[in-house]
Amino acid sequence: MLGLMCGASILSANATSIKPTLNENENIARHHGVENSRLSTSPVDQDPGKPQYFSNITIEKTIKLAAKRSVLAKTAVVAGCTVAADLLSLYDEDLVNAITQGDLSACLYGLYNKGHATTEMFADEKALTVVNAINDRLATYDGTNSSDASELEKLVTFLRAMHWVHNSREFTAVYHDALTLAFSQYFADDNFAQFNGDTTRDFMVRREMMVLLVSSGTDSLAFLPQFSTAILGYMNTVAQHDEAGVYYEEDAMTRLLTELFYASKDNPSGTEAILVAHPEVISNLKQAVESAGTWLIGKKREYQWADTISELGRLLQYPEAIAQQVRPTIQTVLNTYTYDGTGADGWLNAQNMVTTYDNENCELYGDVCDFNLEAAILSGSHTCSATIKVRYQGIINEDNLGGICASLAVKELEFHQRFGTNSEMPVANDNSTDLEVVVFSSWNEYNKYGGNFFDINTDNGGMYLEGTPSDLDNQARFIAHQATWLSEFTVWNLEHEFIHYLDGRFNKWGSFSEQPENSVWWGEGVADYLAKGDNNSGALAVASGKTYQLSELFETTYANSNTERTYSWGYLAVRFMFENHISELENELLPSMRAAKKLLPNTECTFDWSWHRKTEATANNWFWAYDDSEWSTGAWVWTCGQSNEGLAGELPEYTPYQDVLDGWNTRFDMEFHEWLDCLVQGEGVCQTVSTRPADMDENGRVDKNDIVVFTQMLRQPDLNIMYDFNDDGKVDRKDVRAMMKLCDLPRCAVAN
Repeated sequence: MLGLMCGASILSANATSIKPTLNENENIARHHGVENSRLSTSPVDQDPGKPQYFSNITIEKTIKLAAKRSVLAKTAVVAGCTVAADLLSLYDEDLVNAITQGDLSACLYGLYNKGHATTEMFADEKALTVVNAINDRLATYDGTNSSDASELEKLVTFLRAMHWVHNSREFTAVYHDALTLAFSQYFADDNFAQFNGDTTRDFMVRREMMVLLVSSGTDSLAFLPQFSTAILGYMNTVAQHDEAGVYYEEDAMTRLLTELFYASKDNPSGTEAILVAHPEVISNLKQAVESAGTWLIGKKREYQWADTISELGRLLQYPEAIAQQVRPTIQTVLNTYTYDGTGADGWLNAQNMVTTYDNENCELYGDVCDFNLEAAILSGSHTCSATIKVRYQGIINEDNLGGICASLAVKELEFHQRFGTNSEMPVANDNSTDLEVVVFSSWNEYNKYGGNFFDINTDNGGMYLEGTPSDLDNQARFIAHQATWLSEFTVWNLEHEFIHYLDGRFNKWGSFSEQPENSVWWGEGVADYLAKGDNNSGALAVASGKTYQLSELFETTYANSNTERTYSWGYLAVRFMFENHISELENELLPSMRAAKKLLPNTECTFDWSWHRKTEATANNWFWAYDDSEWSTGAWVWTCGQSNEGLAGELPEYTPYQDVLDGWNTRFDMEFHEWLDCLVQGEGVCQTVSTRPADMDENGRVDKNDIVVFTQMLRQPDLNIMYDFNDDGKVDRKDVRAMMKLCDLPRCAVAN
């Protein structure tokens, strides 16, 4: 993937790849401290927006409100809902009965539909009826009865769907009071801290209540003591086996930790007051880390113990009266465990918290602050050539290192033969003179360290980070991992990511962020095509469906795409153009992509790329890449302090990328679908005519023998225009070089 790219796709100045499939239960969000917004999801989607905070009210006031409510009794018995529409006309006890006896998937999950926003489905009266019904049930709820848990889950689901549909609606104070009472009752009850697996639906009640807390915008700060009790309760009561656990039960635990994270992030002063008034928050977390949760070490759910260390360590940011309570436990973790042995996840999190929040007291932690984790983990190094170097984790033997280098050397040669490029002549302003290939020992290690070392998302199979190629000291980097599930040594997506580097250096002017959004078909397609050649079973499997017109694929972006469209269909689009319309690629698309779009300085950056006021940049004669005028006032610019004095030269004429695509329009659509049929019928090879013009000896391959025959043919006058391989309207010796680009093997080797 690019820029987030690899295996792959471009999402920033970088690239990410498809990752090996994991069991769903192994894919729980484990690093709760890095989310941009709190976890708040529907069965299909995320609750939008950051919650607004409302003032807490006294429990006594809410109880009085609940006592005053009057629900009209109905004599008729209402059946449980089977579809969401069944609830539209129901109120009071009829509504409650239809919900609690209804079908969770077919009816309640059907409420997650924005169309309900314009109906009375979630009228204020109905919202109050449901939250009061929840309070009624919580009065006697202990989580042990399957029927009680199921009914409560459905009522909570109704409110969750309401807040998802009406994410910006102002609800009544009476409703919020009653909802706060529900949270207060539930979080204060002993069963909230009892994690009993899936014997009842109580694990879903806990999880849904945590989600509702966020989506309703309820202030959660006052509940931190109960959350810490539940975190300790998880350590003491959840099943102690070495499995992934019950998915939503584990998710609820992660959400508890996430609430602690956001408490410090969004309201540090309020959190400090809670910590002072409720010392049990710290003591509960300390006990969870020091003793109750240590059974998790070395097991699949060690991340829950390690993330608890993070949330305890985050409290080091508070005044010394609080920090001194936390510090001994963090010191114990760092002294007891190691970065590469037992308890490694906890050690790493503890070190991160110390360097982030207690750096001024580093001497209290030994050499922890001086320890270079990245250098320790990626301790191996190997130089393939002047343009390729490898950093790796663990031990890779010389044969395998040689294999990496040989594979990349072959792909580099094939790339330049395919595109007629020269390794000494990149596009203008590209200073990415070499590539650093980083290889972690497994996907798990990549997932553990990749984000920390390189600030990337690791939910993929690798990532290419192009950087800013115009910077004189730019370092292009590909983050990869070994494919440990394969029997032979393999670096996952190695060739695909390397093609991203070559494509960016020799075919694309500018950084990743400067490429057209709808160039994904090319970026990912060409990386897959040159990496896999004609052997792509995944693409062949989808080709028969003819899901897209070629003109649609030309409009692929990361926003409108999915894995299949990005990779398999990108591959098919690029391969079709290479096989059937190489002239359009060489004479129209590639010249457009390679052309410089603006003049850039050749001076060094004086600081890291960052936002500065335009007035400051102008006064210092700094170059800037762009300003914020597209979304703001234009008063800020993105710059690294390069001097404008380095600007020189003239821009070449070129046809803009979109104009090239507009010129192609739907012209190739019918031919593309015919080619797909041919490809499927030929089981991966489409030979539309018996021979190609360049296949002089008609053996099905273009090779050196054909070049020799064509060179001899040039002695003859009036050759057929079909041999005009460079499309200049005549057949002459200039067509030899163009013909060589059609060879099927590197260096036009003779095909067997």
